[in-house]
Amino acid sequence: MTQIIRDRKIKFALIGCGRISARHFEAVFGDETGGVRPNPDAEFVDICDIDPGALETACKKYNLRGHRDYREMLAVTDADVVAVCTPNGLHYEMGMAAVENKKHVLMEKPFCADLMDADNLIAAARDRRLHTFAVLQVRYNNTIQILKKLIAENKLGKIYSAAVCVRWLRPQKYFTGWRGTRRLDCGTALNQGIHYVDILQWLLGPVRRVVAQSATIAHSIELEDQISSLIEFKSGVQATFEFSVNTFPRNKECSLYISAEKGSVEISGDAMNRIEYWEIEGCERPDLDVREGNTYAGGLYKGSCPNHPFIYNDVIRVLKTGDVNYINGDQARKSLELVLTMYKSSAEKKFIEFI
Repeated sequence: MTQIIRDRKIKFALIGCGRISARHFEAVFGDETGGVRPNPDAEFVDICDIDPGALETACKKYNLRGHRDYREMLAVTDADVVAVCTPNGLHYEMGMAAVENKKHVLMEKPFCADLMDADNLIAAARDRRLHTFAVLQVRYNNTIQILKKLIAENKLGKIYSAAVCVRWLRPQKYFTGWRGTRRLDCGTALNQGIHYVDILQWLLGPVRRVVAQSATIAHSIELEDQISSLIEFKSGVQATFEFSVNTFPRNKECSLYISAEKGSVEISGDAMNRIEYWEIEGCERPDLDVREGNTYAGGLYKGSCPNHPFIYNDVIRVLKTGDVNYINGDQARKSLELVLTMYKSSAEKKFIEFI
């Protein structure tokens, strides 16, 4: 059993001070607008980045110890948890190094870029009685929480079909540096689309088989900029998944539609954050506060909703109470496997059966 930490704050270290690191820092320090409050049960103690400018900026802003080499940081930090926020192709290497230094890990999506790597990391952590926390923050959208509850309570009855449509924009300049490369990005469906693949499998359960087709249409990158898939679940539900970063001139939608025995519901908006349609027998449409997605490039495009504080709250709760109800590596593996199977299907041009 993992040792419970009751009498002090949970200490975090972070590897990778790029764009997503801001969401992690906000979850602990709060944001400048006051919309996210500081977390009284958490503190950052060490951060690392190979870019001296990014490292210096973060160290000065948050008054933290900085390191250029993550191995050196792991050897000296007294952090309980290491957040891995580096390019996707480096997640396994750095996550495993943290586990080998007896640290719990908080892995940004994707958990790993390879299924065997994910299995090895999960097993290594389990052998050392460490936790593998996964960032799949769309699950915390209030719209998705409501859908999960409806399904768990059988308020929809038998589900017939589902459709996810993500029509987003990522301009060519987004893909400068490591993004769009085979070695470090590993694919747009794996980098951005995995959030919404995760929602499908989290709501609808185990998958029977998948067929997909991907293409590179509008960008000069090594990987796909759009992918479409038909997913058949073991329950018999058929779902479609359409994902594109070619929606010019800006993001259009990120939606989920479910058709079921007792009605239909559509969640839409920029980040599955609004109820677009609601007709369910015996269930009134809820009145929700809408959390807007994170805005980038001066409002040109948005990402998922700012839910990292919920993830940090879960990490803290688990380490302080021993609770096992959280998004762990085993859960993240399911979404990773589904995306990788889509890639395999596209390459082999056939249905791929799940075991």
